[in-house]
Amino acid sequence: MDDRAQEIGVDRNAYPRGGDIAILCEGDVVGYEAKLLKSWADRTLKDGPLVDVWACGTCTAIFGMSDAIGRTIPVVVIEDKDFRTTDEVKKDCEHQKNSRERRGAVMRAWKAWRRNEIENYFLDFDVLLPVVTKAFACTEDEVEKAVEDALKSLVVLQAIDYCVYRARRVWEESDPPVMHLLKNIRKRPSWEGSGLVGPNHSVVRRRLEENAGTWQKQFQTDGRLGEPLAGVELLAEFDQRYGEWSAVTLDSSFWRTEWAGKEVLKGVRQLLSKRHGWWNADDGVREHIDWVNMSRKDADAVDRKIERELLPRLVERFLVVLADAPEKGVHEEFAELEQVLRA
Repeated sequence: MDDRAQEIGVDRNAYPRGGDIAILCEGDVVGYEAKLLKSWADRTLKDGPLVDVWACGTCTAIFGMSDAIGRTIPVVVIEDKDFRTTDEVKKDCEHQKNSRERRGAVMRAWKAWRRNEIENYFLDFDVLLPVVTKAFACTEDEVEKAVEDALKSLVVLQAIDYCVYRARRVWEESDPPVMHLLKNIRKRPSWEGSGLVGPNHSVVRRRLEENAGTWQKQFQTDGRLGEPLAGVELLAEFDQRYGEWSAVTLDSSFWRTEWAGKEVLKGVRQLLSKRHGWWNADDGVREHIDWVNMSRKDADAVDRKIERELLPRLVERFLVVLADAPEKGVHEEFAELEQVLRA
């Protein structure tokens, strides 16, 4: 054990929880990450160490929280992979870990999920199908149809979120907001009848190009501009991703690993509750949710309620599948996390 780890014992009584090691993750205290990691740790590490899970909201908040408690207890960080490459994740995590250690925190590891975010792990059909067929009283074929429809409606959203994320990576927090690139762009699917329809690709691309041009003028009126201000790479990445992803099918692998899984789950929830209904707690009757005529605020409230009902079921099913999984893939990822915690 290094000197700094030994020093933690001196300040251990300042730590507000009873665990031996802390996992910091994104999401909220009732979100997927916190629920999954705590349930998994309690089952996997019955003989110790005792693990606390801290949901920090955002990756930026994780940075501050690791600073706040890392001098009193060893810390493991797990953040979203987002739209980064494997090499970028490795470089970013090493940088974050080293920067916290220089400030006196005891970092056991700084890791990122191998998939885009935690929700992506619930998209495997051996996890998803048993949960949602029962929840929505429908067949596996009907769920697969909802997944396929959701995927086709999300191509533009995933492509534009990808390219804007890539643009934001080169900017510091204090730099002008890159979100100006999304001004007046409707990127989310909309309801038409009983289905979700993605926005028009050509309209979105034209407005993205217009926004990039307007954004440039905030900095320079003539001369050459570097990326991402020039907007060339921004539009090229949007075109590339849209071209690669527009032919998405259930058999494609990228939507489970590279896309924002939360958006896929949301689309599936809403399509199934529209087509097959959801239980009304007041009278116990299954009602078809009329997303078309709801305000954005009301729709978000109803969707969150359905999501909270499904969350523990998805987590429980994932843990069952994980326990029976072969020694590869997702099982290997969690085995590595276990090894870090036991070290």
